[in-house]
Amino acid sequence: MSGYPEKVSRHAFADPGFRPAADGAPDVTVWDFSGKGPEGTAPRQLRCHETVTALARRPGPAGHLASGGHNGTIALWCAPAGRPQTQMSPVRELDGHGSAVAALAWAGPHLLIAAWRDGRVRACGVPSRNAL
Repeated sequence: MSGYPEKVSRHAFADPGFRPAADGAPDVTVWDFSGKGPEGTAPRQLRCHETVTALARRPGPAGHLASGGHNGTIALWCAPAGRPQTQMSPVRELDGHGSAVAALAWAGPHLLIAAWRDGRVRACGVPSRNAL
C-alpha cells in the first residue's frame, strides 16, 4: 500500500485481525483485509482532524476506533460502517482541549484515557457499543 501524502505514524486495528487503520493524511485510512485482502479495493476514510496525533482501537469486536487531533479533539468511529471509498464522519466527538492529543488508551470497553501535550490527562466515559 502506498500513496499516503504524509508518513504513517500511527496504526491500530479497527477490529480483531481484519481492518488495519493508519494515519498518514488528515484522514484515518481503514483497509479491509477480509476475503482476499485489500489489493484492488478502496479504503474507508475517517475525517475529523486536520492532523491525526493519536489512534486507539476499542476492545471488542465492534470495530470502534478513537482518534485524537492536533486541535485537541477526540473522535469516536465505527470503522466498518459505510461503504469503501467514502469519507466518513465520527459517530461522536468528545470535548477536547486546545492542546494536541498526545495519546489515547482504552482501559476496558467503557473508559478512554486521553493525554494532551500540555500535560492534562482525562478519563472519558464512553457509552456501550450499541449506544454509539
